[in-house]
Amino acid sequence: MCNIVTFRFTCRHTLRRRRSRCNGTKHKITASSIKAACIAESFLTIYLRVECGPCQHTAWEDGWSRKLERATEFLVKLRQRNMPGEDEVERCVRELEAEYASASWDTRNMFAPAIKRSVGRVKHTWRERAPSPLPREVFPDDVIETVRKEWSQMEDHEYDGNYVASTDPIHPVSTDYSHPLDDDDGSWVLQHLSSEDVQAAGNHIDMDFNQGSHWTWNDDNHQPQTSTPTDGPADTTPPPPGPHNTQPPLTSTRAWYNNQRKILTQRKQTDVTKFYDDWLYISRCEMRDIEGVGGRVICEPDGGRVR
Repeated sequence: MCNIVTFRFTCRHTLRRRRSRCNGTKHKITASSIKAACIAESFLTIYLRVECGPCQHTAWEDGWSRKLERATEFLVKLRQRNMPGEDEVERCVRELEAEYASASWDTRNMFAPAIKRSVGRVKHTWRERAPSPLPREVFPDDVIETVRKEWSQMEDHEYDGNYVASTDPIHPVSTDYSHPLDDDDGSWVLQHLSSEDVQAAGNHIDMDFNQGSHWTWNDDNHQPQTSTPTDGPADTTPPPPGPHNTQPPLTSTRAWYNNQRKILTQRKQTDVTKFYDDWLYISRCEMRDIEGVGGRVICEPDGGRVR
């Protein structure tokens, strides 16, 4: 039902005000239509010891009308009898009329507006069942209040300036500058190759990155010593070493990676995406093994150096 309050004034006039409107879900069937069953009856009547706005405005208008009427009649009698002081009385009447015009304009804010129309019946609507909001009620224990920092009791390392670590896996924030592939030995490639691919490569060479007898890391430009020839006469002078007469052996890093690329090429038609991912990874490993850590030189076994 609608929530209606009735105000009753001393002049016996009443004013009904609807505080809230019902949805009109209850209905009744008449001979011609279906109407809402809500009957707008007030549940509370408040008696006020004042008159209503229109009655107060009427009393105010009556008082000013009688005052202007007496002033006008007095001025007419002075003119009929030709008595002195006609000009002064006429000036007072004009001032009184101007005062009434100004006061009547201000009465729009002095009294309450006219009585509103009666409260009408609400329109009929259909009832909709809504879930109870009690399961979503928030209790005081559910609200976690942040603890304010006491700057006088904080250590130097705690002044982070409201730093928030990044949660983006593509752009993580970290102070670890080590490369993810520093501890990788390249054996992951064998896990992606089938037994047929491994057998198809006749000159496949096992990885020998961890064999300390063949691989050395040097910080200088040291050249590996050339071996003494055992074939041919003893008085034969070996040719001087040059940049064009030294062929990389099959156990070199470049030859091993070239062999892995040949194996991956056979799998290009099977899975193109996997092919390019492995190709990129092999290229990165080759760059790391050839350049070395910090740009140092890696000496090839029984061969030249590669930067």
